[in-house]
Amino acid sequence: MPSPVEIADANVLIALTLPAHVHHEPARRWVSQVALFATTPLTETALVRLLLNTTITVGKNGQALTIDHAVSALQAIKALPNADFIADATSLADSRALTSHVTRHRQVTDTHLLNLAIARGGVLATFDARIRDALKPRHRHHVHTITT
Repeated sequence: MPSPVEIADANVLIALTLPAHVHHEPARRWVSQVALFATTPLTETALVRLLLNTTITVGKNGQALTIDHAVSALQAIKALPNADFIADATSLADSRALTSHVTRHRQVTDTHLLNLAIARGGVLATFDARIRDALKPRHRHHVHTITT
């Protein structure tokens, strides 16, 4: 049975992109070991948006990135041999969507990605162990917490 696709959340993509990021090495290790990972329109947009945020990039490598650099970083991730792209037509309004664990606004985007992963028979790949911990035990297998 093939390994399920792992949808990388935006924090994983940022860590993969920025060598000075505290989780850069765990992200590199993860991407080199996972059979198949995916980006989505949401995670790609978040990556580019965050790479243009000088609070994040200047603090990590001392210089602001341009849109060309941010898009190039995205293209480099998508060029990896185990990379895939998943189009997204899921909705939190779907009655099958897992949402009962959401208690704060910061959980909504990850919940959307989690539901997309479930819809595709995959898992959400994240550094945030709180996501998995917030789920009922029967749903926790839908999250891969990358160890740091």
